[in-house]
Amino acid sequence: MNVLAVVVEYNPFHNGHLYHLEQAAVQSKADVVVCIMSGPFLQRGEPALVPKRERAEMAISSGADLVIELPYMFACQHADIFAAGAVSICRELGVTDLNFGSEHGESAPFIKLVDFLYAHQDRFDERVRFHIQGGCSYAKANELAYRDLEAPGSLPDLSQPNNILGFHYTKAAAKAYPELRIDTVKRKGASYHDVSPQDASIASATSLRRMLQQGEDISSFIPEASRRILTQLPRLRFWEDYFSILQAKMVTASDTELASHYDMSEGLHNRMKRLMKEADAFEQWLHLVKTKRYTLTRLQRTAVHILTGLTKDEATAASDGQNVDHIRILGMNAQGRLYLNQAKKHISVPLYTKMSSKKTPQLALGERADNAYALLLPPAERQKEWRKDYDLPPLLLF
Repeated sequence: MNVLAVVVEYNPFHNGHLYHLEQAAVQSKADVVVCIMSGPFLQRGEPALVPKRERAEMAISSGADLVIELPYMFACQHADIFAAGAVSICRELGVTDLNFGSEHGESAPFIKLVDFLYAHQDRFDERVRFHIQGGCSYAKANELAYRDLEAPGSLPDLSQPNNILGFHYTKAAAKAYPELRIDTVKRKGASYHDVSPQDASIASATSLRRMLQQGEDISSFIPEASRRILTQLPRLRFWEDYFSILQAKMVTASDTELASHYDMSEGLHNRMKRLMKEADAFEQWLHLVKTKRYTLTRLQRTAVHILTGLTKDEATAASDGQNVDHIRILGMNAQGRLYLNQAKKHISVPLYTKMSSKKTPQLALGERADNAYALLLPPAERQKEWRKDYDLPPLLLF
């Protein structure tokens, strides 16, 4: 059986995602398609526009058979930890193929890139340290260090966001699950960072979120299932909706408490707290705090960890940065359920269909992320959403 996995956020699910899902299934000759999907908060430090249950429905309605949640401990992270969590789930489930979208569009060069960087690891690490000491962010330092190595032009360009994730998936698989077959689909249409549509039918999720925030129609860029689900939702969720909650948490926290949050570097908490008192909105605050070293993405991720209350000690206790400690099912169809009934015989970690009173450390942190995600809702709706995470079984679409 060929079991395909794709690592996704679907924020929201659009025509480009549908194209990738269809092409990946063809390339792998998939019998089962598994989506490993971020929960309430995403890799770049943003709240998901749409709750995870509804995004799982978008995925299953569009070709996925099984949707598994990527735990919060991995979902809102640097690319290397994000990828390690996804590969860990692939190993637990016995996935045979992992496919990602990329700007490069060919899989073999990603494998060669991993080999190239292993061969030049000492030089690469030295250049990363050099650029960080020069004031660059970690991500920028990695990009510049790679350029310093003068890699062959046939290798993927690590200044491109999807190539970066593809490299980290390939690297994580080589380290932890070498049996996993890696493949890629060339990204079609808009690039990740495009803020306006560049194609009549495919637009980036970034541009679609911006259009939705401005009340514009995106129906030509999304499948029917996404249109239906978005129409039914009472609200979409943006960082600005959480600003007053984040502000209250920051200005009332002690310096020691604020400094203890995960991914908070020395001195950053003082800058964040001081400038929070001068800001009227989240975007304004971000740009006030941003420096060459502290990118918008880094600041957003740190803000998420403040919102959820995640501390450095809790993060260390919950994860070694490589392996998931549970599998949580968000949704499936008949084919997905049939496959899961076979796969669960070999899964070495607890399998959850809903929240439980007996939680693994990572699941407990995921519950806090779910709770924080619901804070913007009126009390009655908030309680309903909390109960949904506890009481409802996975979404079943047959």
